[in-house]
Amino acid sequence: MCKDTEINALDMSSQEENPQGEVSIDDTMDCVTFELEGENLIFKRIPNKYGQEGMTFGLFREDGTQLGESFCRVDRFNKRAWYLDTIYTLEEFERQGYGTPLLEYTCQALWQRKKTAIILERPGDSIAADGFNRKEWYERHGFESSPEPLTFMSRDYTENG
Repeated sequence: MCKDTEINALDMSSQEENPQGEVSIDDTMDCVTFELEGENLIFKRIPNKYGQEGMTFGLFREDGTQLGESFCRVDRFNKRAWYLDTIYTLEEFERQGYGTPLLEYTCQALWQRKKTAIILERPGDSIAADGFNRKEWYERHGFESSPEPLTFMSRDYTENG
């Protein structure tokens, strides 16, 4: 479990999915507990299984069920920006609102360590079979596409996250 230091929930009022309630957080944001639609969830740093230099975070239910995961590399862009290599919710939990807090808490955890841009490979303009448009989702969360022919999206650090 996380430490009991209380802070207000991340301001995601402009987002479609909005975790409500209070969160508790440790000093380096390696573990956060929060409530999402009446369900207590845990965002925490987990062991890196990817083999590259970076940090891995997971989103879990209180009973330990993993809902999703993110992996951020530091070995690209001369270590001047975070590189969001992987972010996903497990298939059985897709489209249930877990991706937004996973992305937002990942960004906040990275920015607590270094206040610099977060970069990711821009998803194609195609829409998944289930109707999910990843590019639009990232745009709703503050990521902007780089000019063509570059294939990246980035989100700069701001005081409001």
